[in-house]
Amino acid sequence: MANVTPKEMAKRGIVSGTYGHRLEVLNNMLELSKKKPTFMERGQYLNIAYAYIEEILVGLIAHHELPMDANPDRESDDTHRYHEAVLKAIKNSSQTELRFLRGPVAPMLADAKRFRNEYKDYKKTNSEDGEALRPTLEAMADSFETGFPMIYKALKEAVRKSGLMGNRLN
Repeated sequence: MANVTPKEMAKRGIVSGTYGHRLEVLNNMLELSKKKPTFMERGQYLNIAYAYIEEILVGLIAHHELPMDANPDRESDDTHRYHEAVLKAIKNSSQTELRFLRGPVAPMLADAKRFRNEYKDYKKTNSEDGEALRPTLEAMADSFETGFPMIYKALKEAVRKSGLMGNRLN
């Protein structure tokens, strides 16, 4: 997967704000994270990448009118419950277009979500405790990057099978 410029996207007919555009930007975020930036830059690229993943997942949930549990079982803040509910809605779906996001990709999505949550917590912590978490976050980032090609392929296929590639995300 190569970094695609906005000009190249336009040549290929990829319109800003569409599922196809979000997928290309998502891919670009991963490519940037792999260029060995500083830890904070890498974390930010992966944080943005997960935000795009989730935006696409939420669009798929809305398109397929899937129920989304507003109160998953875990005790956590509202943001974490929302992220968990998004993944749970995809996991529990029987939509054939979304089958690509279940199976081996589901735990990868959960790991990516965990990285994002831990990274956000890390950014809030400027103490020695935060630095103690850094090796764990580095390993989580490596795992996210390793699983990303499968996540990306599954997302792209789910969007394509759902007929949404050129549709705008709301």
